[in-house]
Formats: sequence, C-alpha cells, structure tokens
Amino acid sequence: MTFSVLLPLGLVALALASLAQGPANPTPTDLPPASIPSELILPDERGCSWSNLPAPTGVEISLSADVYTIGRAVWFEWSAKPPGAGLEGIVTSSVVEYTLPFWPTAFEGTWEPGTVYVGGLNDRGVTKVFRISVGQPVFGYSQSSGGEVAPVIAPGSITHVEEVLSVKQPGKHLIAGIWSNLGDASRLMVQFHDSADVFDYHLSTESFTLLLSRENQAAIHVVPFLSARYDRAQRFVHADHGYVYSLGTSGIHGPKPWIVLVDADRNASVDQVLLMAKPLWESMGFADASKYENSL
Repeated sequence: MTFSVLLPLGLVALALASLAQGPANPTPTDLPPASIPSELILPDERGCSWSNLPAPTGVEISLSADVYTIGRAVWFEWSAKPPGAGLEGIVTSSVVEYTLPFWPTAFEGTWEPGTVYVGGLNDRGVTKVFRISVGQPVFGYSQSSGGEVAPVIAPGSITHVEEVLSVKQPGKHLIAGIWSNLGDASRLMVQFHDSADVFDYHLSTESFTLLLSRENQAAIHVVPFLSARYDRAQRFVHADHGYVYSLGTSGIHGPKPWIVLVDADRNASVDQVLLMAKPLWESMGFADASKYENSL
C-alpha cells in the first residue's frame, strides 16, 4: 500500500534532477534496424495510464507508462495530487526506466495497474513479448532547512520482468498489436505485422489459436479487409455486449470501418466479429457512454 512519510530533502532534489535531464541521447545500437517499418516506431498516441491508485486519504495518485523504440526503453512515472491542491499543485516522481533487450513495436497496458506487455524484435530477428510490472510509489512530505514542507512522490521500482513469447517464423514476424484477454488473464490477442494474422495466445502453454486472418481458412474468423496494424485499439466492458475489442485505423467518424470483436457471454472467446461504421456503432449502443463499465 502507498503511505505518507516524511522524506529527506535530498530525495526531492534527486527526483527533480532526474526529470530535468530528460531522455538520454540514443547510441547507434539503440536505433531500430531498417527492417522495422516506420508505422511500428513508438511512441505514438497509445501511451497508457492508471488513476486512483492506493493512496493516503485525500491524495490522488496516478501512473503513466510510455514505450520508446529508439532507446529500447519503457518509462514509468507517477504523479500525486495532494489534498485540496489544484492542477498546479500536482507533483511528479522521477522516471523509472527499463531497458529492453529488443526494439519495441507494440505495447499494452493491462487492467492491473503498473503491468504492461511489450512486444518487439531483437537483433537476431526474433519476435519477443515481455510482461513488466512496477511496485507502488511512496507519497510523503519533505521539509527544508527553513522549515518549509512540500509534497513529494518517490517512484516505485521494477518488480517483475518475464519473457512470455519468443518466436521466429514466417507469419509471426514483428508484433503489430497486443491486447490482453478481458476474460482470461492467461491469454493475449497478438497481431503479427507480416501476415496481419491475429492469434489467441495462451501464456501457460505457449500455444497459438488463429483468430483472425485475411485468407487463411483455418482462422476462426476470416476478415479479408484486415489491416496489418491498428493504431486505434480499445478494450472495454459493455453492459449489453460484454467484453468488446475495437480495432481501427482511423476514428469511428473516419472513412474506414472498425473491426469490433464481441465476447457477449464473457467466457474469454470471441463470439462475433463486426465491420462497423458510425451508424451501426450508434444503433448498437456503443456511442452511449453510460453503457461502459470499464475501458482501456
């Protein structure tokens, strides 16, 4: 649990100095190879965050995570809003950085605060997925020699790093998307860039089930218009439709329809795949914010 303590002033200075330095200049070995297409270079607009983390009474703590292809890094940063403070009173922690042994091309923030899946390609052409978790921060107050008291948040630390996928074969090259299964934490949906295929991946058995494919008839759902990458992906729980995964290359108001995967009975298996533009989105109740129980 996060708790309130009185922190030494030196810790505050260290945190502020770390923030002021910003990202280090990448070395040539940090730069991605030409085999990784530009559309898979991170970061993009899909950074993830969690709010309302465990905190002392009246304190609001949140956490953000970002992944960088150049530099091969995952960054975690916490912020805290003390009781009665406005936006100008929010304090941030120093950044906790984890350097990956591969160039990341996709990531997913889970509903478990502080846990992300990161997929990418290493220097031997092997496609990898790691699960990374961080612990809780510590919120407190520092006191200067002059007696002034200021809020401060010390970052959590990396608590878990695990390789959950390693593959090198045609059709499973370069991770384009990762989505954790809302009905089963031991399964992921993974899309590979070279084939555009989407697999249901079982972490415990390291086995694949072909879920979506452009033309492979062995897939549970054949989707000829499947894109090789979706930069607008969301998972949510809908009051009428259960677990829902929406994949788009533009906004729902844009020219290209979305693919919507529906697990109506919430049993971790996709029951229906819909090609959806704005009229159908609205008529099925997806535009009604009151129907959402949760989303990421």
